Amino acid sequence: MQRTDGVARALIWTAFYGNPGVFNAFLTKECVDVNVQNRFGANALMIAVAHDRIDAAKLLLEVEELNINLQDEAARTVLDITREEASNDIV
Repeated sequence: MQRTDGVARALIWTAFYGNPGVFNAFLTKECVDVNVQNRFGANALMIAVAHDRIDAAKLLLEVEELNINLQDEAARTVLDITREEASNDIV
């Protein structure tokens, strides 16, 4: 699991708070790795889905480099998190 650096950590927090404008600005930077995971193994997509940040999730799903098969420390993928934690809006 690749740990977060400052920029990636900011991307994950932006996914949590769901500010689409700031989030989109991060995604246009080539230095941001959307697959970087936090200390619990969650990446930005997992965070966005778990907190019903639909706009952030949609933006992330457009990123070609996104690995939707990553697992958090509980061995859950984003699909598992969607089933367990997301509202019907995100499903």
